Amino acid sequence: MSTTESTPSDTDEPTTPNQAEAGTDSDADDTEQAFFDTESAADSFEATVEASLLQDVVTAVRAFVDEARVHLSEEGIGIKAVDPANVGMTEIRMPTMVFEQYETPGGLIGLDLERFAEVLGMANKGQLVSLSLNEATRKLEIKVDGLEFELSCPDPETIRSDPEIPELEMDVDVTFAKAELSQAYKAANLIADHIEVAGSPEDEAVVFAVEGDSDDMQYTVDDELDTIDSLTDSSSLYSLDYVKDARKGMPRSCQIGMRFGQDHPIEFTYQLGDAIDVRTMIAPRIRH
Repeated sequence: MSTTESTPSDTDEPTTPNQAEAGTDSDADDTEQAFFDTESAADSFEATVEASLLQDVVTAVRAFVDEARVHLSEEGIGIKAVDPANVGMTEIRMPTMVFEQYETPGGLIGLDLERFAEVLGMANKGQLVSLSLNEATRKLEIKVDGLEFELSCPDPETIRSDPEIPELEMDVDVTFAKAELSQAYKAANLIADHIEVAGSPEDEAVVFAVEGDSDDMQYTVDDELDTIDSLTDSSSLYSLDYVKDARKGMPRSCQIGMRFGQDHPIEFTYQLGDAIDVRTMIAPRIRH
């Protein structure tokens, strides 16, 4: 993804900030390889999982895109997606342990997220949904609460390629409750369409601030910080629309990790259920 908010790129691959500074953690690379190591079309896939978990996953991915390339592997399901403007990106890793049943030789399928969400919406809380890929028709067969659906899967070759996700050294790395981010967003949205996020090491705090045409807002999160792994004097500006979209996938009561650097992307990480890892990244706005 790009380092600054901009118009959509003419290329399929988004640019990534300071790639030369990216980390080289071999364990992380191995894990990513396991979830995202295939570009060949899937031949078969069967799984059973709680419908609410899938609904949460789809909500998180739909924050920025309408279609997704879904990687099926022995480790589980992996999804990476970036919006057309190269500003918002989401990565999800759904390990096999969250499924009641999971079988696949691996491969790649395309998914129409809106249609899939509509079908999942037919399930009640706690119900299981069964998924299987019909090898002959290339349709995804879905069974839930006595209902059976067959959804056409878009060709993954027609869906935008997975973004390259930069592993950046960030100046600020903290954890706090989603409620704090929600409060900052709601307050900022009263005044402007952007928000500045800054680290304040002297106060051991993170400050969310907005300067509008005539009004200003500042919201400080200090005692509410659950962990502080890194906190330096650093700030960056982000689009409130993208922050709003990123919040959609976060459970109502959850802890979120937040990382950012001086005029760098901001990264949010959180979990769905007990083991589904979600990472969302938003590129900074250009300061005027």
